Amino acid sequence: MTQTTPPDLFGATDEAQLHPDLTRSGEGEDSQPQSTEIIEVLISVPLNTAFSYKAPQSWQLEVGDLVTVPFGKQAKIGVVWRKNVEAQVDIAKVKPVTDRLACPPIPASVVRLIDFVAGYYMAALGGIVSAALQEPGIRTALKKVEHFGASNDL
Repeated sequence: MTQTTPPDLFGATDEAQLHPDLTRSGEGEDSQPQSTEIIEVLISVPLNTAFSYKAPQSWQLEVGDLVTVPFGKQAKIGVVWRKNVEAQVDIAKVKPVTDRLACPPIPASVVRLIDFVAGYYMAALGGIVSAALQEPGIRTALKKVEHFGASNDL
């Protein structure tokens, strides 16, 4: 007897249907590993865009991981939103990710929920991420990294 996966809240039966970047790195990749990859990071600012950053391939960042990135003259905490993207600007101008936070990633279900809420309410992704990062477990982890200089004014 085969068991089928029931549709989730959004009617999808497969994680890749809603957020294709949630697949683990190395699945179906035939290319040579590079020393850096371009990722998009959502920062809790009221904008409907993710920002491109360079990350070391050895960090094996996944969608939902929390990272520290330079943003203007500050360091901000952000969420890895997309992986292996093409930079929208000259690759030499793309800034590197400063650090990967030692806390659990945002669950895939929350990543899908952020996408859904932003689209349904026509709200900026950055604002929705800011609200999602208020979850008590994440908030506690972010307070622990505050002394490293990253701004977590969510």
